[in-house]
Amino acid sequence: MSGGVAIGMILPLHPLQFRLGPTELIIVLLFIVLLIWGPKQIPKLARSLGLAKKEFEQASKGQIEEEEEEDEDELMKLAKELGIETKGKSKDEIKKEILEKTKKG
Repeated sequence: MSGGVAIGMILPLHPLQFRLGPTELIIVLLFIVLLIWGPKQIPKLARSLGLAKKEFEQASKGQIEEEEEEDEDELMKLAKELGIETKGKSKDEIKKEILEKTKKG
């Protein structure tokens, strides 16, 4: 050690003090999971998590589709009340006609 002083000599670590980075934490957590559930249960656990994620995504998508259907039903109902023909027209065309009709009325 010529010319330099090691940090460990100035600030010695306490024997029970340790430092874990993100990689070490992941390894420790995986080891704990392995101890708790065992090697045979981990594929089942992963499969269950995958299915839960898939169901959540489908439910989220289904709710969005239901809201779109409800909006379309309300749009058609409003168009009918205003006497606007909806056959063969897109939603945007119907919306335009509704706006024009409500501005004039």
